[in-house]
Amino acid sequence: MIAAEEIHAWSREEKWRVMETIWDDLRQDEARAEIPDEHRKILAERECLEQAGRVTYLPWKTARQELQEYARKRTDEIARERPGQS
Repeated sequence: MIAAEEIHAWSREEKWRVMETIWDDLRQDEARAEIPDEHRKILAERECLEQAGRVTYLPWKTARQELQEYARKRTDEIARERPGQS
């Protein structure tokens, strides 16, 4: 097990890489995963909304890119606000 202190010391890029590796691993287990009925209901409702044209969703690749760009920009902003603290 990795200690939280060790994770805090990682760069943002290292954290993203590990997070993506974990998501990839979880996706491989998806077929065997138990999905609670409440979650199935929420997914079904969202699918109905999408099919009715009432909502649209971003493809995961696009959403991930936007989140990564936001995180980079926010990290840069924080670094400028706190000079000398990295």
